[in-house]
Amino acid sequence: MNNVLTEIWKQILGEGVSGDDNFFDVGGDSAKAAEIIAAARQRGINLSLAELFSNSSLTALCEYLAQRS
Repeated sequence: MNNVLTEIWKQILGEGVSGDDNFFDVGGDSAKAAEIIAAARQRGINLSLAELFSNSSLTALCEYLAQRS
């Protein structure tokens, strides 16, 4: 799952995104959040806007999703 989410974040937010970057600090906004959620769902990862915003780094989001499942 981590590799898939990393790929999605890099496609939408840019290649320079690292695991500890805050979604909002690297240009994330509601439109990009919707893109990330849609791309994740297409790959079988069910993610809500609230979960993305509450876990705003890639590392935190992956850890949260791993604990949730």
